[in-house]
Amino acid sequence: MKPVTLFLFLTLFTILSVRGQVIYVRSASSGSNNGTSWANAYPSLQTALEAATSGKQIWVARGTYKPTTGTDRSVSFQMKSGVKVFGGFAGNEISINDRDTSKNKTLIDGDNLYQCVKNYGTIDGFHVTKGK
Repeated sequence: MKPVTLFLFLTLFTILSVRGQVIYVRSASSGSNNGTSWANAYPSLQTALEAATSGKQIWVARGTYKPTTGTDRSVSFQMKSGVKVFGGFAGNEISINDRDTSKNKTLIDGDNLYQCVKNYGTIDGFHVTKGK
């Protein structure tokens, strides 16, 4: 197989293997907000976590995410067993290897919460601020 053909095959394979397994989150999303693509990403990490089932990945674009917009200090992001949550995306990647966690800061803001993340799964590429 020629190198260009092999590259195109691997790229297509990566896209097809990820499709349906990834839930997308971007705080400034303006599409249909159903998490099926970057264009239609959920604007809330909390909503994506509620929709996720075992075997899914959640890709989160740069920005700041809070478990709640209210005043209940006991609210936290509830990670799920079997769900992997990755931050550090710009919001246009097709492969997890394309993300840059240094350039695309993805923050979990736990200001005034007792606990901002309850971790029962994989979480990677996030910076936690003002939280426990």
